[in-house]
Amino acid sequence: MNAQQQNQSLFPALTTQRLLLRKLEINDAPEIFSLRSDSRVNEYLDRPETTSLTEAKAFIEMITAGVDQNKNFYWAISLKADHKLIGTICLWNIDIENATIEVGYELLPAHQGKGLMHEALLKVIDYVFKTLAFKTIVAYTNAANKKSIKLLERNGFIANGIKEAGGEMIYALKSPSL
Repeated sequence: MNAQQQNQSLFPALTTQRLLLRKLEINDAPEIFSLRSDSRVNEYLDRPETTSLTEAKAFIEMITAGVDQNKNFYWAISLKADHKLIGTICLWNIDIENATIEVGYELLPAHQGKGLMHEALLKVIDYVFKTLAFKTIVAYTNAANKKSIKLLERNGFIANGIKEAGGEMIYALKSPSL
């Protein structure tokens, strides 16, 4: 087994009552395209819309390379009964020195409002504090994104103010062991 295969086999799949959080795969490209080209998903995100399946595949290759190099964690969220990607949740901007990590997430609109992202986020929070032993998780969300703010606050994140003129709110969650 080469180093890349070993890293892939070590990537942590996480499960909840209804969900499987698994490694992103190239065959997720159609769903990644749907997710990253949906104006409702992109409304509060500062990124260009994905315009083709080729762009979606390039994105997956870039993310997979980062995961393989231990630069981030990026899970495809799928229902346990169906391997099909319905959203993503990631950990990135890893600051080992300060034991801080950033979380980001997105979900296809057809699956929003069902508590699925809350379920996924709870599992990732548990993983960050109990397995990775980080002290703080941060999240940035647009001040107008009421659904994201509600999700973060429901999961114990505390607002730390506005980042910049763009109206991005900073939220933080400290490890319960602190």
